[in-house]
Amino acid sequence: MVINKHGESVHDHYYITGTIGNPYDSKARLAVHKVTGIERAIKEVPKASITDIHDYIKKLNLIASLDHQNIVKYLRSEEHTSELQSP
Repeated sequence: MVINKHGESVHDHYYITGTIGNPYDSKARLAVHKVTGIERAIKEVPKASITDIHDYIKKLNLIASLDHQNIVKYLRSEEHTSELQSP
């Protein structure tokens, strides 16, 4: 798992093309990689909605360990001032 805090933004690598879902605690957006054109779903979670950051990171690690054909593959997280993003 990568949590990027230094200088780079998800917008440096992806075009964000729109919202594809809006669950109660986050927002799912469609993104297209600027170089490869590969589409990805990006989940944005406001930090204010995370009550225990250590528990949240443990959950991300668990999700990252999953490998099944019917489960979307978790790639990484990026931390910004007000939210965590998982492209």
